Amino acid sequence: MVRVVSRTAPTGRLLLLLAATGIAYYAVAYGALALTQGGHGIATLWPAAGILLAVLVLVPARHAAAFIAVAAIASVVANLQSGLDVATAFGFAAADMTESALAAWLLRMRARCRLSFTQPAGLGCFCKAVLLASAVSATVALAAAPVRSVAFWLSWFSTDLLGALIVTP
Repeated sequence: MVRVVSRTAPTGRLLLLLAATGIAYYAVAYGALALTQGGHGIATLWPAAGILLAVLVLVPARHAAAFIAVAAIASVVANLQSGLDVATAFGFAAADMTESALAAWLLRMRARCRLSFTQPAGLGCFCKAVLLASAVSATVALAAAPVRSVAFWLSWFSTDLLGALIVTP
């Protein structure tokens, strides 16, 4: 049996996935900021990091930039609605996108093991990638933060690390 699939079906599915990712990222980001915001505009837990990382690991690499762009827009809007100024909102969004993009790149391109949440080696690769990406993200966020301190860096690092470790799997 020959199955005919129109050329618009994959595009429509991709657009639906992009929209769903943007909406989910915004809802979780805004919710985290509104419900648990600590000092310096940082949420207590950042589950949005885990959502975007999960998406980037699951979608074909050729579509990653589109998903990152949609999440970046959602992040900026959530940051602005939580009261951050424009420069800080964009800087924090850049930090968030850097984290997920770097972790996904490390898992796809640099990992010497297969990503798995049931095998110790795969779980170890995941944890190392998320740990490094969270550190880089915290450093980018520190550059955009209105108040720069070690406490800010540690807060951002732990918030994003926990969000990715808890939500991605």
